[in-house]
Amino acid sequence: MGGLVMPLLLKFDFLDGSSEEYRIPAEIWLLQNQEISKIFSLDKEAVQITLDPYLETADVDMSNNYFPAKQQMNRFELFRSRQGGAPAEENPMQRAKREPKTNSSN
Repeated sequence: MGGLVMPLLLKFDFLDGSSEEYRIPAEIWLLQNQEISKIFSLDKEAVQITLDPYLETADVDMSNNYFPAKQQMNRFELFRSRQGGAPAEENPMQRAKREPKTNSSN
């Protein structure tokens, strides 16, 4: 979408709980710049594949970075869940402000 050539950073999560990461250089796009295919021969059963697991590339659409697809909440759904759901966790500064001050000089 953005027109930039990026490397493919993949993380395979396996049924046994282990994972493997693969870094395919951007040169893979030299032969075909619209669509590529790559075959991985693995000894374990993969349960999830994540593209750019550590958000290292300039990805304009992160909703399609998972196989099988993961449903992600949009900004409105995140806002509503925080309003109607449990209150956000307090940080130490908020907790100190809420708690009554004790006079340590007496």
